[in-house]
Amino acid sequence: MKRIWDRVEARLARVTTSGEIIREVDGFRALAIGLVILHHLLALYLQNTTRFGEVQVPADWLRMRSESTLVRTLYPSFLGVQLFFVISGFVLGLPFARHYLRGRPKPEMRAYFLRRLTRLEPPYIVAATILFAAGVISGKGFVSLLPHFVATLFYSHNLVYGVPSAIEGVFWSLEIEVQFYILAPLLATVFAVERPWLRRGVLLTAILGWSLLASRVSLVTDTRASLTLIGFGQYFTAGFLFVEIYLSRFENRRVSLSAMWDAVALACLSGFVAIYWTVKSWRYVWLLPFLIVLLYSALFQGRMGAPLVRARPIYLAGGMCYTTYLYHTGLLGIFSEQTMKLWQPALPFLADLLLQASVLVPIVLSLCAALYYYTEKPFMIRRWR
Repeated sequence: MKRIWDRVEARLARVTTSGEIIREVDGFRALAIGLVILHHLLALYLQNTTRFGEVQVPADWLRMRSESTLVRTLYPSFLGVQLFFVISGFVLGLPFARHYLRGRPKPEMRAYFLRRLTRLEPPYIVAATILFAAGVISGKGFVSLLPHFVATLFYSHNLVYGVPSAIEGVFWSLEIEVQFYILAPLLATVFAVERPWLRRGVLLTAILGWSLLASRVSLVTDTRASLTLIGFGQYFTAGFLFVEIYLSRFENRRVSLSAMWDAVALACLSGFVAIYWTVKSWRYVWLLPFLIVLLYSALFQGRMGAPLVRARPIYLAGGMCYTTYLYHTGLLGIFSEQTMKLWQPALPFLADLLLQASVLVPIVLSLCAALYYYTEKPFMIRRWR
């Protein structure tokens, strides 16, 4: 078995410019993409079966949450996207923090932006083109879909149309990621503040202030701002806060693993559910960035959590999360049309959902692994100077 996993790792392991891979962070990516897949699988199940009658997601989410305890419990799985945002804040902030706080060389701006263009743009363009072609073939119309395709390619669909991309809805978050990528070098100057208490105070204030701004924006009907960095910057800033924790506690230090931290991680996950269990959840969303940072910190130190996120199947799955994110909804849609025709109304809801997941998720992950190997990993190797 070890030999098999060695071969799998040799083919699927990420390649980074620095050569550094923090396995726990890839494990966090696996958690995030797992929650995203769960959310979309649940949505497809509710739409494609008649267990609860005719359902139009997301319009019927609120009704479904009131009718089913399981739906209400699993509904916050959409927070996988926010988990990704915190990871992005951490990954992009770490090199700048090491420069300001540890005296490492400053990231060179030309290399910083070229890395984005050569590493992430090619697989994104390939995915968008494939999904555009699939939309045309399915009858959406070349002429009507072309403007959406162009806007999607230039990460401007949210701004131009005020709604997620008609090519692939999940691309909305990638547009926000790009906005942060552009501003990250400027925002990361917070690490130039020498006094730790002041620097961390600035970060805490920024997270709280941005959360308040985002909550106000989200309450405004039909606003494009809610689909920009304005609506989600608190999560990227929380990633900077996690940089502080990582550098002070986890980097180059031996951490004693404790079952107490496993309990904290479970409490954080329960906290996600508790927030959206309330009727007026918007009053408490400011807690989410802090819960995510606490969750990641707990997983670094948990007796069960730390080995779990470092396990090879987990961190390898996390390493190919970008490709999985690009294609998973399309693949789930294709195969669920067939598998959910066989749903079992006699089975309890949870058992039937798990049965669907046991069939669909391995298929989707296997196909995404192949797509990752051929359309993403080749661009991880730097071929420019």
